[in-house]
Amino acid sequence: MNSRQENSGYGDPAPWSQNGAGESAGQYRAAPGNYPPQGGSYALQPVGYVPLERGSYFDGGLFQLIGWSLLGILLTFFTLGLGFPWAMCMVYGWETRHTVVEGRRLAFDGTGAQLFGKWVLWLLLTIFTLGIYGFWVGIKLKQWKVKHTYFAY
Repeated sequence: MNSRQENSGYGDPAPWSQNGAGESAGQYRAAPGNYPPQGGSYALQPVGYVPLERGSYFDGGLFQLIGWSLLGILLTFFTLGLGFPWAMCMVYGWETRHTVVEGRRLAFDGTGAQLFGKWVLWLLLTIFTLGIYGFWVGIKLKQWKVKHTYFAY
């Protein structure tokens, strides 16, 4: 292995390293691993690609979670339930701000006002269908959360 190559951790030179053999910036090469995956193709990365430090973790604390949850409960209680979408967005926003997936921090841009309209619609549909739509509310809420969750960097 020459000094320009890195080790991919599999005992072979990293396939994303440049080896000086006439590669140019527009060329691609198979990404990490010394075995073909099922199906036979490798993910392609630009030549010279060096992966960032990857790791997934949650860095929030217990007392922070308790504090945000209590604040959400109080908001819901003192608004007679109308503040529940705002409380949910506060707690979920805290969770996403403290979540890192493969080295990239998550962010959440949903607001209580956006969720409130959907929440009222879901409530009406649940009442109109005699509770049957209630089975879909959890899925709809998860879809809404994912739609408003993104990588901060």
